[in-house]
Amino acid sequence: MSLRSRLTLFRRFDPWLIAAALLAVLPILAIVRPGMPNTADGQVHLLRTLEVSHLLRAGGLYPRWAPDFYLGYGYPFFNFYAPGTHLLAGLLALSGLGVVRGLVTVQILAVLLYPTGAYLAARSLFPGSGLAAAARPAALISAALYLYAPLRWRELFIQGNLSQLLALAWLPWCAWLLTEAVQRRSARWAVAAGLGLAGLVYAHHPSAFLAYPLLGAYAAALAVSAGGGLRSGRSRGGLVAVAGAFLLGVATSAPFWLPSLVELRDVNITAIEAGMFNATRNLAPLAELLARTPALDEAALNPPMPNNLGVAQVALALIGLAAALVWALQRRSQDDTSARAADAWTRRQAGTALSAVAALLGLSLALMLPAAAPVWERIPLARFIAFPWRLLGPALLWAALLGGAALYLVPARFRTAALTVLLVLIPASTAPYLFPRPFAPVAEPALADITRYELAGGARGTASANEYLPRWVLDPDPAPVLADDYLAGRPPDRLDRDALPAGSRATPIAQAPLEDRYELNLPAAANARIRRFYFPGWRAWVDGHPVPITPGADDGLIEVAVPAGVHELSVRFGGTPARTAGGGLAAVGVAGATWALWCGRRASNRRRVERGAAGWRPLLAAIVTIIILTGVKVLLVEPHTRWFRLRSDVAAPAGMTHALHARFANGIELIGYNLGDAAPRQGDALAVRLYWRPLAPQAADVRPFLHLDALTGEVTWANQTKLHAGDKPSTDWPVGFYVVDDYQLEIPVETPAVVALLRAGLLGDDGEVIPLADGGDLATLTTVRVCERHPLTVQGLPGSEQPYRLGPDVTLVGHAVTVSETPPVLAITLYWQTAAALPADYTVFIHVLDTAGQVVAYGDGPPLGGWYPSSAWAAGQVVVDARRVSLPTGVDPAGLRVAIGLYTVADGGRLPVTDAHAARQPDDQIVLTPAAR
Repeated sequence: MSLRSRLTLFRRFDPWLIAAALLAVLPILAIVRPGMPNTADGQVHLLRTLEVSHLLRAGGLYPRWAPDFYLGYGYPFFNFYAPGTHLLAGLLALSGLGVVRGLVTVQILAVLLYPTGAYLAARSLFPGSGLAAAARPAALISAALYLYAPLRWRELFIQGNLSQLLALAWLPWCAWLLTEAVQRRSARWAVAAGLGLAGLVYAHHPSAFLAYPLLGAYAAALAVSAGGGLRSGRSRGGLVAVAGAFLLGVATSAPFWLPSLVELRDVNITAIEAGMFNATRNLAPLAELLARTPALDEAALNPPMPNNLGVAQVALALIGLAAALVWALQRRSQDDTSARAADAWTRRQAGTALSAVAALLGLSLALMLPAAAPVWERIPLARFIAFPWRLLGPALLWAALLGGAALYLVPARFRTAALTVLLVLIPASTAPYLFPRPFAPVAEPALADITRYELAGGARGTASANEYLPRWVLDPDPAPVLADDYLAGRPPDRLDRDALPAGSRATPIAQAPLEDRYELNLPAAANARIRRFYFPGWRAWVDGHPVPITPGADDGLIEVAVPAGVHELSVRFGGTPARTAGGGLAAVGVAGATWALWCGRRASNRRRVERGAAGWRPLLAAIVTIIILTGVKVLLVEPHTRWFRLRSDVAAPAGMTHALHARFANGIELIGYNLGDAAPRQGDALAVRLYWRPLAPQAADVRPFLHLDALTGEVTWANQTKLHAGDKPSTDWPVGFYVVDDYQLEIPVETPAVVALLRAGLLGDDGEVIPLADGGDLATLTTVRVCERHPLTVQGLPGSEQPYRLGPDVTLVGHAVTVSETPPVLAITLYWQTAAALPADYTVFIHVLDTAGQVVAYGDGPPLGGWYPSSAWAAGQVVVDARRVSLPTGVDPAGLRVAIGLYTVADGGRLPVTDAHAARQPDDQIVLTPAAR
């Protein structure tokens, strides 16, 4: 490189990137301590990285099949879960770092990408004329807002989703590349943006699925802003660059998404729609999205963290929106016209673009609200996202871009001071998250650790819902016959020798992660069974000739017909038409990108966008502020104070509202609970938080469940059973900590509007209920009143024209009595209503009278069979009490009458009955005549 080229590169380098990178020092220092944080997903990402490194070492370049997952039977995990992040970590592991350090290095890289990418995205978006001196300081504020968001720290120290961490770190880089492609109308930048978009898919496909339409709308808005309207040639050029970038991103990521979509039919993907993975169960109310950052209880193994934007992000985004609106509503001036001719980015253009950013922020927030549930049910593939709160990632980028613009409202002479203050306040707004607990020691993992994890109750195949289990596997819990080989460190013998005829001999020739070869000497023809799940891509050869594979009838294992005699059997995993087509699309995309670069090379070099300069004084002030803040936290606050930290009594957790202290026979205590709504409606989800703690170390894993049961106990209307409480296997619960366990218990629409029992329990690894230490199976939390989704009204009820009053408060507001002849049964529906809470539980008497007035059948019993005692009736509610009374054989249904009333069991006293005219009824009973059906 010539001296002139080096000087050109030096002049082009933006020194403010140094300040942006320094923002990451504080979280990096928290990451590099010994061990790893005890996160919900950290273990599975460690094992995924281990598996990918194992495949890379064996010569595989792109993983699809995980041969050591699912107890060694194999699992098509990486065919459906984007492998890019684990490929990066696996390559770092093979470079000599090892799996643990490779994973930590990816975390460090992600943390560096967050502020630098957000800085570049904001710098490109902010005005380049008139106010250019403020662009870089304002962009640094955006960088701080994007890095110091609550979601970052939850991902690092609580959730541990490595793929999502890296994808959201790459998101602002995609926004920056798209911005440059639009402003420069450059093929080179469009190609870079397209490759960046493909990288987003490979890093974490759910994040890409959510981000693509938002990034597309963002880039389109930029293009329209750049030219002042769709008719402008500049706008059309920008839109062409955007379209080209997205086409390239889609094409070059096709090796992942095309086979993933086509081959979804071959796995149990619908499992991801049920239970805790149902997207409609994971929506967040607006109050949570805008909540402040709470202190984390060090006594909690998994302290709850709200899905929130952050106070600083919300406040500065609102202020930045004001600046954007001021710019967007400006009239076009001569300066703007001159600047436009010079390809500068004007205040008006930036204001229009930032207004679009604000709209995207509002849309992102709206899609996370409970009101958006119908949207998630209807958008194709959206239901597989599982967690709509993942939209916090794009939302935080939009909030950070808006928030940086807030600095423009500060007068120029105070801007440096405001910059330094904000660089302190923004990290301080997430201060409770900046002090993670000591990390757990972790050794370099081996393949045997995958088997140990799965045998101990961990998610099979590292996927919680078995959603990628091949459809030919009917039993999701196969016998762990390969476990001994893995645990002993031996290559697993995948040939089922017991399935071969007596006298057969089998000699392994080659055993690799994706291939098995055996020499078989068979006295008779047989089906050779290979202990791998069948999935498209597996092929078999006998003596070099391709032969068909037949999946096992129940277990889905590979079966190959081999004739008698000595033969060589080979089984290998390879491609499919969809995978080949995906590779072909990627090749077409690369070819198209090469052609575009060649055709646009001169135009790309001509177009420049002036960014302006901010001077050295604010930069030095920013760097010094960041260094001092980091030093104060690391050297003073963390070791010598208890600021921003909380440790509650493990027997009385902070935030718990109802104590219970129910102890189970295995030494686990349900400390208490929080209840979101004690009167949910039919069809609603009931939010419940349970607090568990181990009184002794747990040798076996348990599965917690939450029930909504009838008061009589014989009917369960709603049930939610989880794989682990708080996403933490109970075998990993240390004594002295508690576990937070959140539920969204869906109440079916057909649940009767009654008072029900909310009860919790535990299932052992054998599927049996673990009893309470003092007897009983379930711990009763409280009663819940299920309210009608569409409350009944008296008008229009059958029999409502003839009401009866029973006692001072109860009214029979309607009734229907019908009789069927074969078999003779009376169907009786009574509609009760009370004006006030009743002091006692009454029993309904039903006496069937013949023409002589003699009782021929009885139907006495509590209302709704005991499900809804009268003392629990809500004032004004219409209670529907349906009954059936069988008639004795030989009774003539014609002429029957039914006497109805209420009495107390204790003394048999009946409530006095009066009709609509206040006339007392004989024997305090209501006499009704059945209608023939």
